[in-house]
Amino acid sequence: MENFDQKIKDKLNAVSAEETPSEASVNRMMQALDEVLPVAADVKSRPVAETKNLSLWYSLKVAASISVAMLLSYLVFSSYTVNIVVSKRAHEAVQLPDGSSVQLNSESVLTYNRLYWYFSRNVRLKGEAFFQVQKGSTFEVRSDLGVTKVLGTSFNVYYRGIKYEVSCFTGKVSVLSGTTGKEVQLTPGKGVTWQNDTDVSFDFDTANLSDWRNGEFHFDDARFADVIEEFERQFDVYVDYPKSLGREGYTGYFDNRNFDEALKLICDPLGLTYEVNGNIINISQQKID
Repeated sequence: MENFDQKIKDKLNAVSAEETPSEASVNRMMQALDEVLPVAADVKSRPVAETKNLSLWYSLKVAASISVAMLLSYLVFSSYTVNIVVSKRAHEAVQLPDGSSVQLNSESVLTYNRLYWYFSRNVRLKGEAFFQVQKGSTFEVRSDLGVTKVLGTSFNVYYRGIKYEVSCFTGKVSVLSGTTGKEVQLTPGKGVTWQNDTDVSFDFDTANLSDWRNGEFHFDDARFADVIEEFERQFDVYVDYPKSLGREGYTGYFDNRNFDEALKLICDPLGLTYEVNGNIINISQQKID
């Protein structure tokens, strides 16, 4: 290295210096350096266009690799996704990978991923379900209107249309509204209903097992429209009624074991008459001849 440095100094000293270097003197100096500096045989300059093409090719290759990886991840994830769809006039019991159990009401959908489950216990629900959760990491029930979080407890979640309702039977439940961002903590016997961005708390008797899980449906000043929707789900029928009845309040009960009796229990308290034509029921405020 010292000999090499000395050669450069000797070459530069041999070039006459000027106080203000001219273009000719600069060229002589560069030529002198070229005679000394070694040129690596394996270093080849590439045209700018070729360099740009290589850069573009590399970028496309990286993008393609990422796309393939994402597609494979999606396919693997999708192959482990479980969708349980419960039709009208049916209830279904489901056991989750951790041993937690779910009872699904008619016309409900439960979705979860068996692979992702071991990293995060969460399900997605549309409809109504009763959960009995094994103790462990946080368990989440997600929906468009809210998220319910627990560790190990039993609770009921109802999500249909614009109504989201959670009832806590055991343990402790955290309910987060997806529209207002408000969070409510529930203990046994406590519940909350969200509708039109308004939350209403209520109490109930956890020892009373007369609910939808046993085919029994109780209503306390519920909208007539909501009662009819539940009736349609439980018996797989279509009910036609005057729109003016939709907001009427109904307090009462019916079960899904006897169709005729259930229909009478809904109509008689409101003084309504009805006519059955196959799976179509026409309800009227006037007497049907």
